[in-house]
Amino acid sequence: MKIKAVIFDMDGVLLDSEPLNLEQIKEVCASFGKELDDTYLSSLVGRSLHDTWPETARRLGGNISLAQYQKALQSFPISSMKYKQALFPKIIDLLKWLKQEGYKIALASSSSMATIERILKACDIEYYFDVCLSGEMFSKSKPDPQIYVETVLKLGLSPEECIIVEDSAAGIEAGKRANIDVVARVDSRFGVDPYQADHQVCHTYEVQTLLMKLHSKEKESLSS
Repeated sequence: MKIKAVIFDMDGVLLDSEPLNLEQIKEVCASFGKELDDTYLSSLVGRSLHDTWPETARRLGGNISLAQYQKALQSFPISSMKYKQALFPKIIDLLKWLKQEGYKIALASSSSMATIERILKACDIEYYFDVCLSGEMFSKSKPDPQIYVETVLKLGLSPEECIIVEDSAAGIEAGKRANIDVVARVDSRFGVDPYQADHQVCHTYEVQTLLMKLHSKEKESLSS
């Protein structure tokens, strides 16, 4: 079946924001006189604050509320310039090509909607997306598949007509549990096994070449 939509995760797929996010968390923890080990920090990648907060709160001593933590996050903001500089190469070219070829484009990120809107605006790419969903809209975070199930519904398509671009273990699992083919952007920094996904790319912009190959195979299959 022809792929009609590409669903992107945001952090680590459209821009190299994971190191920025983890540095922000380190600064917040330091402001409370605490430190999280690197292994636990890496486990936060691709998951929502709502989902990870109980364990994070325990590691911070159990006497810090979610409201206090969120207020502290606001005290260590990531600048729009840093987000723009973190945008991966040729992302805008890829988004333009997808639009020109008639693909629908969606975003399904574990980040808050406020963060999603801030980042997309900072990178000047918000108008490329037909659908944007945040992990805060759901009771469970990735690897729960609900965010991807709902994204497909919002697009008005079937899972077979979509493909997901992810970089985290939680995101890849969520996509597979939603019965959608997943492209993994390979990133060795966070211990993610990209071979759990259906396809692997080193750079997000290589999704264009992958889609062209898949479309060519589909045409050959139909003509045979």
